[in-house]
Amino acid sequence: TCICRSVDGVDVVHRIFLLILCMVSSVYGDEWVGYGTDQAILIHDGYRYKILSNAKQLQIHDLLNGDDLDAINLQSRPDHLMVYKKKALILSRSQDTLTIVDLQNRQVVTELTVGDFPLGMVIHGHFGFVLSAHSKTLSVIDLKRSELRETIYLEDVPSGMAKKGQHLYILNRYAGTLTILDLETLRVIKTMGVGKEPVHLVFAEDTAFITDKRSNEVNLVDTITLQNIKQIKVGDEPIHGRVIQGYVMIENAGDRTMSFIDVKTQNFVLTVPRGDVHIEGDKLFVRANHMQRYSGL
Repeated sequence: TCICRSVDGVDVVHRIFLLILCMVSSVYGDEWVGYGTDQAILIHDGYRYKILSNAKQLQIHDLLNGDDLDAINLQSRPDHLMVYKKKALILSRSQDTLTIVDLQNRQVVTELTVGDFPLGMVIHGHFGFVLSAHSKTLSVIDLKRSELRETIYLEDVPSGMAKKGQHLYILNRYAGTLTILDLETLRVIKTMGVGKEPVHLVFAEDTAFITDKRSNEVNLVDTITLQNIKQIKVGDEPIHGRVIQGYVMIENAGDRTMSFIDVKTQNFVLTVPRGDVHIEGDKLFVRANHMQRYSGL
């Protein structure tokens, strides 16, 4: 899947290019779910799906033909959209529900109650895992049967989760820990300390890079041995990470800067003002000496 913003008014060549771009993005995109990851528009298999919160609708648009196909009415206000095979999965944060829509028949199959304040969902096999912050739960959804299988209760308020292989990495915000869950057995493999307030993680090769908002650090965890590697000081209040061009780029909310960590050496490179960073697709540029010209990092 790929999140995109607008395709109205483009010709067929540009539509096809957009589809190819989205297929490439789906290969390299991470599977992070947490605060600030709401998806309103999603492109999948040649169709654009768009959720309208106020109208409580799912709109379906054929990208190649340029036709608006349908507008499906929903009972709950939608916040987060995913597509699994021929089903749309729509979370409502205000109503604590997951609505499942059959995209072939374009009908609502069911609306399931999940935990309080769902942050989002990841998929493993034919199961969906919905993480909810206020109820501190992980709802396991059987996507074949469109039913709730079970609810797993967590020890702390989660700030988000990400999937790597058959392991689910859940950040426990106020406990300062990381819980690793085996998605095949639904058993906790390990819970380990990762700072004071972990809020985001991203995978690069065999390492998880976890931002610690309160300590102004990034914690590195080996995803094979499940051991802490090191902590790296970055800017003030790191809240988000992204892998791009061999670096983990960290967004620091407190001082509006971007910090860079070399993926291979796992060493800190530099921190620059946010305005000095320029991204074009998968290409990264950092302004040299605050000049108008950009040079590669």
